[in-house]
Amino acid sequence: MLAKAQWQSILSKIHLPIVIVGFAALWFSPAIVSIVTAICGILFLAQAKTLLSKSYKSLLYPVLLLLLLAVLDLVFHSTASIVVDKWLLILGFAFLFLSGSYFQLVSTENLVFVFLILCGIVLLINILSVSNYFLQKEYYDQLLLQSKSIPITAEMHHIHFGIINAIVLLGLGGLLVLGKVKNGWQVFTLLAFIVIFFCFHILSSRTGLLAFYAAVFVSIITYAIRSGKRKVIYIGIAAIPLMLVSAYFFSSSFQNKVLNSIEDVQSWGNPEEINYKSMAMRIEAYKVGWQVILQNPIGVGAGSMDRSIQETYERNESVLYKENRKDPHNQFLEFGVKYGWIGILALLFFFYQLLMFTKQSWFPVLGLVTLLFVAMQFESLLERQVSIYTIGLFLPLFIVLFCKNETNGTTLT
Repeated sequence: MLAKAQWQSILSKIHLPIVIVGFAALWFSPAIVSIVTAICGILFLAQAKTLLSKSYKSLLYPVLLLLLLAVLDLVFHSTASIVVDKWLLILGFAFLFLSGSYFQLVSTENLVFVFLILCGIVLLINILSVSNYFLQKEYYDQLLLQSKSIPITAEMHHIHFGIINAIVLLGLGGLLVLGKVKNGWQVFTLLAFIVIFFCFHILSSRTGLLAFYAAVFVSIITYAIRSGKRKVIYIGIAAIPLMLVSAYFFSSSFQNKVLNSIEDVQSWGNPEEINYKSMAMRIEAYKVGWQVILQNPIGVGAGSMDRSIQETYERNESVLYKENRKDPHNQFLEFGVKYGWIGILALLFFFYQLLMFTKQSWFPVLGLVTLLFVAMQFESLLERQVSIYTIGLFLPLFIVLFCKNETNGTTLT
């Protein structure tokens, strides 16, 4: 038994620094991210039997169900290379999420420090990217008015970077409110929160902003009810519009996002404007996605998804130009198109199991679940390596870090 515990401890000490390297590599090397994911898979398989114990089954089953759908798609549509790519992405997510769930529970003493290292990486990227923004401010503000993104250092897409920032801010806020950092680390945590919060409103996409404020709203309500501090609800709800108004007046970048969103809404139903507004184009893509699902209740497979969607656009005689006829940027719809109604139900089952964990966790976990659920309405987070790695890393980290049955190791002094 002692030898087994020592072996588990050794593997967990390998896991934590490895996933930090993988996270840093998101900005410069997809190959390193893939290698780290494979190593996590090997570490997971070394302890796979433990995950079959009762404590881990609730995490194991929904992830394996998502993986099973990708495997069945691979079996029946293996001739398409995209099917293999999608299977590898879901496999990587399973490896990251399940290995993280296990090894972080084994070794909790360094989790706050690990989280702060991850935040430090995000802080550095924010500073570099915002510095670049201010060097060409007028040019980038014009891009925002045209529904285009501000480039992030190392060319990460701003939607994914916005979601990473939102997750980090949620975690930093949780650490501060719950008092999980002390002394000098508290100063660093507060400064990191302030700087990232400022940069977030300049760099983030509307998806990241909407998901973040939805998560903050849910977190405030949850914290107030569970702590019995009902006044926090009124203060928190009043603070959200105050933060948004402040961001509007102090950041031309945020201001242009708001103006662009208003123009987007005004374009709805106007065929002449729809091709130039991202939200309007997405609504058309959502409609097409639903049509494909209704016509193919068992799905069309990853390899035929794009063809089925484009054929539906053609049948509808869509007003969108061909270059604007995109896939639905919605994870539930994409799973529905690929795997049918069972794909949508599998994803809902995954979120249901996550909600069960929020009962024994502090508010940041429910906040993160809310953030991901909202973000998946506007972006397919399980279809990209960056977001796959981010979710697979941070979800189990939050679940363990903000567990109510905490040990001394989950507080950094």
